[in-house]
Amino acid sequence: MFGNLLVATLLMTSTGTTVVVGFYDAAPADPAHALARVEAARILAAAGLAVHWIALDAPLPRAAALRRRVIEVRLLDAGAADEPPSPANVLGSTVRFGTMPHHVVLYDDRARRLAGPGPAQRARVLGRVLAHELVHVLAGPDAHTRRGLMQATWDAASLDDDRAEATALPHALVARVRTGAAERAAAGF
Repeated sequence: MFGNLLVATLLMTSTGTTVVVGFYDAAPADPAHALARVEAARILAAAGLAVHWIALDAPLPRAAALRRRVIEVRLLDAGAADEPPSPANVLGSTVRFGTMPHHVVLYDDRARRLAGPGPAQRARVLGRVLAHELVHVLAGPDAHTRRGLMQATWDAASLDDDRAEATALPHALVARVRTGAAERAAAGF
């Protein structure tokens, strides 16, 4: 039903914060999905977060103790989402359960419409949306900025911007991301 499922959990290491993201693919892998992971990792690395990708044979069971610390990122078409419908311009969303957000949805069909059919262009869109939503998980729903990665609304021109500042996070937001990661780890999330 969900096509692809990404699962992320935060680990505190001696070198800083690492975001571990497991990729479960219920269908044959789309090359844009692998490239999107590279784009998201590049963006988060600039904020001091390392990303470690792992492959999962299956999604984690709902009853698993580890699941409490897991952030799910579902990559699917908007019509297949089990969340309430979102406006057509929304490329992804973060859902809160309790005090900590842990569920992210990325809309592959909307990324395709915005970026075009090529895997590299769609990967850029999906990677930036993935990084954007993971920042929301760590820094909160009010982490939007006027421009760049955390702007609330994107268009094709902003997503095609290759300048470093197009995906850089402001220093205050980097601090919030790191604090959010530490708080999630301390809370057992």
